[in-house]
Amino acid sequence: MVFILLTALAAEPPKSPAPKVGQPAPYVDALFADGSPFDQKEQKGKFVLITWYSADDEQTRKHFAELRKVRKEFVKEKRLQMISIRMDGEWEEWLKFQDKQPALDAEHPLPRFYSDFKWWQAFHDPPNERRNPFHVGKKPSSFLLGPDGKFAAVDVPDSDLSKSVREALAKEQRAAHTSEQRPEINPQG
Repeated sequence: MVFILLTALAAEPPKSPAPKVGQPAPYVDALFADGSPFDQKEQKGKFVLITWYSADDEQTRKHFAELRKVRKEFVKEKRLQMISIRMDGEWEEWLKFQDKQPALDAEHPLPRFYSDFKWWQAFHDPPNERRNPFHVGKKPSSFLLGPDGKFAAVDVPDSDLSKSVREALAKEQRAAHTSEQRPEINPQG
């Protein structure tokens, strides 16, 4: 009996289901380099491209190259925010990785690539029960959240990042345009 109780207490918390398009995104525990927390609520009303990565390796470097292309294409798009989150490892290791990143462009020649107004960098620092909220593995993974905080795209391949963002922005633009053109119906006559 004691063995069963100890086994139950030591078990990992139940995992939430894998993300699906249309579902609300789970809470993200992440810290910026200055120690301040990322607050998802501040992104309400924007599309948010969240990418997760685990290591300073060739796959991550290729992933960041694709993210740089997305940033360059959408740098002036106010409806989009990007955030890359280091999934595991040590805080100091993450800071060293950021130190090796080149400046984003001449307009934002930061001495250290931590964040700019379009693309933020953060470190995932969750309590155990929220260890892997997006069900990501070791390879870099990207998700697009809609302005409503729900998944607009899940596990987007690097080759489709720009296309997914472009399509989501266009779809929202069409929906806003369509709703503006509908005549209002007055039930009172």
